[in-house]
Amino acid sequence: MDVIWNGVRLFVAGPDTGPVEDPHGGPFAVGVRFRPGVGPLFLGVPAATLRDARVGLGELWPTACHVEDELAQQGSAVAAAGVLEAALRSRLGGCLRPDPVVEHAARRFLLAEGRLLERRIAEVVFDGADAAAALAALRSYRNADGGFGQALEPDNRASVSQPLCLETALKVMEALGTVDRATVLGACDYLRALGPGVGCLTADGLRAPRAAHWGTWATEPSLNPTAGIVARLWRWDVAHPWREEATAFCWTALERGLPSEAHSFGEVLDFLEAVGDRDRAEAWAPRLGPAVASLSPFHLEPGSDQYGLNPLYFAPGPTSRWRQLFVPGVLDRHLDALVAAQQDDGGWPISWETVGLAARREWRGVETVRALRTLAAYGRLE
Repeated sequence: MDVIWNGVRLFVAGPDTGPVEDPHGGPFAVGVRFRPGVGPLFLGVPAATLRDARVGLGELWPTACHVEDELAQQGSAVAAAGVLEAALRSRLGGCLRPDPVVEHAARRFLLAEGRLLERRIAEVVFDGADAAAALAALRSYRNADGGFGQALEPDNRASVSQPLCLETALKVMEALGTVDRATVLGACDYLRALGPGVGCLTADGLRAPRAAHWGTWATEPSLNPTAGIVARLWRWDVAHPWREEATAFCWTALERGLPSEAHSFGEVLDFLEAVGDRDRAEAWAPRLGPAVASLSPFHLEPGSDQYGLNPLYFAPGPTSRWRQLFVPGVLDRHLDALVAAQQDDGGWPISWETVGLAARREWRGVETVRALRTLAAYGRLE
């Protein structure tokens, strides 16, 4: 089933049982083809009612007239395709849910293998549950100093607080759509005791069981995780002296150049999107796209079995500002690969060596929730 602009008319085509000659239009035509089963959800009518038919999109989507008017103003197929894709995506995000079979398998995996925290996050994100129980599960990783530890980030098994675990806690609140401001302010007190810039781990974190990739470099103050933590403080309007000190640290670090390490680059994207000094942040925007090519570990295209971030890490939803860093089609190919990566047990795999069986199970739960959230945001689970 397709939505087609033929230069004169915006209409729905098919599904067809045989060749159908379409009416002559303008000098070019563009279209969008729905995946099987998606068209009826988008249009709100059974596929059988449109078999071998050509129906004006406005008859099924009354507000489509403004899309047709905008398409008529485009002078090239590329421009028209961009307008059509943006219009359909804006409607698509509000009318699709993950395929119930795939989501059901993933939720069963979380029940069998996931931590209580990931199960609670899924209840909030996909079932509309109150966030109180999820926040209670999150607080069980909090220590008396205001920081977070207890292997909240599964690759480090230290019980004492680690900046990396603190950032993980903030990301959980972000997923829940609920900010525990008292807990966040306590976390800022912990961070201020460490300094304006923090590393991923403390010396205690290095002494604990940990994945091999965590070396002594992880204790050095860095944009990762400082920039990501401070970004959320700005996003949530949490005022604290550490926020100002850490912001200054991040600007100073950035003046030495954009990081080529992919995780740190992602932290910078968060920082630039949220930091209060918008003029200064926007001045960095033109430098970001050219920097993507040199990132590591990073896979611009799917297909590698080696560990690395990918564009979905930087653009986890269709409204993400950083979608603009990637040419059309790249995100779609990664979404296809993400759907295909679901394992027979319903969960998603990890592609790096962690510290043990418990950490592997925990990480698979984390990655399964991440995959479901990303695919649901893009309306791409089937």
